[in-house]
Amino acid sequence: MTTHHVLIEPTHRSPSRQFYRATFNGEEIVARSWDPEFAACRALKARGLTGRVEFFRVDVLHPYLVVRDLAEGAGLRAYEDEAHTPTLRKWQPFDLDGVVPEPAVTAAARRPALAN
Repeated sequence: MTTHHVLIEPTHRSPSRQFYRATFNGEEIVARSWDPEFAACRALKARGLTGRVEFFRVDVLHPYLVVRDLAEGAGLRAYEDEAHTPTLRKWQPFDLDGVVPEPAVTAAARRPALAN
């Protein structure tokens, strides 16, 4: 199984969120995201890649997150609001009105792609 390495770096902060960039093999694949890991999985999947993805921070030698199957990771997003702790939800592209309905979180969507 192929393992891909992605570097995640903070870029800037808005009043409510921290934004990040994701770099793969020296190329920026995600320019601005508050959920860069799963956005990077979608970018890698769009390139036709498969396998495992390890996410690193600058100057840290070990991954802080491992997604065992980038195709599964591409279908997830992190969801967080002021009333709830972060959870994993199914990713959906924005519709034409820019509104995405919030799907129910299932146990199957929470953990299959993540390594402990």
